[in-house]
Amino acid sequence: MVLERVKLSTIAHGRSGDKGDMVNIALIAHRKEWMQFLVDCVTPEWLAEIFADMVEGHIEVYPVPGVGGINCL
Repeated sequence: MVLERVKLSTIAHGRSGDKGDMVNIALIAHRKEWMQFLVDCVTPEWLAEIFADMVEGHIEVYPVPGVGGINCL
């Protein structure tokens, strides 16, 4: 298998929201079969690294198979 680095926006679109000091990010795969990539690669650890200067506390990532995406809290 050959892996290629691509921008996240190439395979998914996102929605976000906040309430107070809590943030919600939803990523929905452009194709349902790409959802597993999101589940495998968009981990709490990866998000903590990206948002290190903004995150206090833990990050949770939940699969949302009905829409082919994930929800990050």
